Order: sequence, then structure tokens, then C-alpha cells
Amino acid sequence: TGFSGYEYALNQLEVNEHIKLLDIGCGSGIFSDFAQSKGISITGIDACENLIEHAKQRNSDVNFIVGDMEELPFNNGSFDVLCGFNSFQYAGNIKNAFTEAKRVLKDNGKIVVMIWGNKEDCEVASYLKAVGSLLPPPPPGAGGPFALSENQLLKSFPNSIYIEFQILNYTIVAK
Repeated sequence: TGFSGYEYALNQLEVNEHIKLLDIGCGSGIFSDFAQSKGISITGIDACENLIEHAKQRNSDVNFIVGDMEELPFNNGSFDVLCGFNSFQYAGNIKNAFTEAKRVLKDNGKIVVMIWGNKEDCEVASYLKAVGSLLPPPPPGAGGPFALSENQLLKSFPNSIYIEFQILNYTIVAK
């Protein structure tokens, strides 16, 4: 995912400055910073304290917190939009992570999930192999970077927790 993917997601959502957005698995805050620059009220959460420190250095105006996507520290119905860019597949229990996302989402809210394609079709596989030793280990039980891509597993989760969903195919083509 990159800026073109972030722009695509924000355009599809038709977000504005009145939207409260939660960036789940925000990492170093690249998307959160981008969305905040568009005037969106955003909170970023990630389980990795070091990444949250980088995110805070990137943009001190965004509310970044350390936390687990399976136990979100927010009240029910707190957010209009939730985004998870290459994050949900790292949950120890993916269904629990989606259930928590639904809980903190307002009625008629929207969830955006972007994942990599199938491992054999995805250029990022070689990148992840090269930098894998530098990344923190995934939590116990987590499927890893392609857990939701393989066999189109992502499509099964919204139905299992009663979320209405629409699949928008978005492909980034290298030039």
C-alpha cells in the first residue's frame, strides 16, 4: 500500500473533516499523517511501541496510542471509519480483531481493509523476505502478511461477524 492506495480509499469513502477515523495497525503513522493532512480527525493504534514512537515523531498532532486490535480501548460506536492497511492479518485471532473493529464503529460506519495479493502474484513477497529479519515477530497465532490474501480468506470474515461489505478491487501497477 502506498499513497495512491490511501488516496483511493479516502476518495471511495468520501471522507471530510467531520469524520472520526481509526487507523488500526497504524505502524509508523504514514497513513494517519496523510489523512490528518486532509483535515480528518484521526487516531492511530498499533501494538508496537517503537512504531508508535516513530508515528508521534512523524506527526505530533495525531493521537497515536499503543494497543491491541483485539482489545481496542475505545467505547462502542466511537468512529465513523476504520482503516486497516496490511494490519488485520497480523492479529492473533483475525475474527476477534474484526469483531472489535465492528464494536467501535458507529452504526452505518465503514471499514476499509487493504491487503496484499496472493503471495505468488505479489512483488512485496520478495521485499518481505529481504527485510523479514528486521521486523518484529508476529503475535502468537498470527497468520502473517498473506494470511487474508490466500484463498481469498478476507471475504469470509465480514459475513462471520455480520458486517455488510463491498469488495473494491484496487491494484497498484509498477511503472
